Amino acid sequence: MTEKMKKWLAPAAVLLVLLAVYFSVKGMNLSGLPEYAEVLQVEITSANKADEVVKLTEQNKIRQSVNAAGLLVYNFGKAPEETPIITIRYFLRDGTTQTVAVSQNTVSYKEKTYKLKNRSDSFVQIVETVFFEQQATPQPQ
Repeated sequence: MTEKMKKWLAPAAVLLVLLAVYFSVKGMNLSGLPEYAEVLQVEITSANKADEVVKLTEQNKIRQSVNAAGLLVYNFGKAPEETPIITIRYFLRDGTTQTVAVSQNTVSYKEKTYKLKNRSDSFVQIVETVFFEQQATPQPQ
């Protein structure tokens, strides 16, 4: 090992340990979500709303749905899959589909299930308020 490598080895190890501690305490935001410009349509279902399906095609609503999923924070490691309360399906312009399924304690995305850092109550309430209740409110003419 060269002297230059030895000089940087200890700080690099300390940095890795600090990052591991930080992410184990704070959790990780759900990443790898599609860019809103790549999304053609979004379908959101809620088990609390009798599996009503909300379809979004407006760019500002699509952006809100992607941003909402980005609020989810999970812990490292896998978790057992649970029945979803909220399911968000992103239909992309290239013909593929990505699904985010959120249960009380887990989030499933890209065929992996993670334990949420906090229960999903707030997330479920935000999604139902923003997407389901606004859909039911008649627009002024």
